[in-house]
Amino acid sequence: IGPQPDGWYPFIVSHTCRRLPDGKITTHYDPRCTAFVADAGRAVSASGDVWSEFDTCTAAEILAVRGGASTLFLEEAHKRMAERGLPSVRLETVPGVGHAPTFNNAVELAIADSFFLVPPKEATA
Repeated sequence: IGPQPDGWYPFIVSHTCRRLPDGKITTHYDPRCTAFVADAGRAVSASGDVWSEFDTCTAAEILAVRGGASTLFLEEAHKRMAERGLPSVRLETVPGVGHAPTFNNAVELAIADSFFLVPPKEATA
């Protein structure tokens, strides 16, 4: 995840976990949020090729952000995303961060803002 500001861990735990009546703690989020990940995993397992699944993407633009210290989302795979021939893949790496940048600091928010707050590029024929 990378360095986090003071108070971040209590904040994120208070929004993603809850205490049960018996005192145990459990996750607290809509499980449907992870359904698309499971579906994608099943599709990749069925095809055996993550790249053939990636190539079916129909988005006009893709922002692929990886943590520079990730041992899961490797730099080689990140670069390969841009080489697949999709219309527009923008690669960003956040130095010193593991697999999942949290987009709660100026550097990571600037990446997101520059992608989501800028009008999309015009499609070319």
